[in-house]
Amino acid sequence: AEGLPNITFYGRQDIEKMPSFYTMADAGLVTMKADPVISLTIPGKVQSYMAAGLPVIGAIDGETVTVVNKANCGICVPSGDAAGLADTMRRLADNPESLVEYGRNARLYYQKTFRKQIFMEHLLKVLTACANSE
Repeated sequence: AEGLPNITFYGRQDIEKMPSFYTMADAGLVTMKADPVISLTIPGKVQSYMAAGLPVIGAIDGETVTVVNKANCGICVPSGDAAGLADTMRRLADNPESLVEYGRNARLYYQKTFRKQIFMEHLLKVLTACANSE
């Protein structure tokens, strides 16, 4: 509708097809409405983006912002901040080197933090600590 030839929306796709879409993407977008409960979660797509080495661009609040900032793997603006999101995308488009760095950081953070083995080990430690505290 806006005549932007370098942007394509493919619509909803099966999860099995997503890796092929990630290889075509410059970054992963995550948007969520402002909600105190939702803010406590990290949408699964964020971890998928990071595993694929994609920078994360978000209009989101809470835990996702914490992870993106800690990993230095992208930029988030507050939920609902369409102007801030557009500005962020413009700045990143003008600085493709930052996308490469954010993508590299995303993959490294994923490997250190979210891989199944690491997650299960951390979960076991937490559950063991809870059981020992009683």
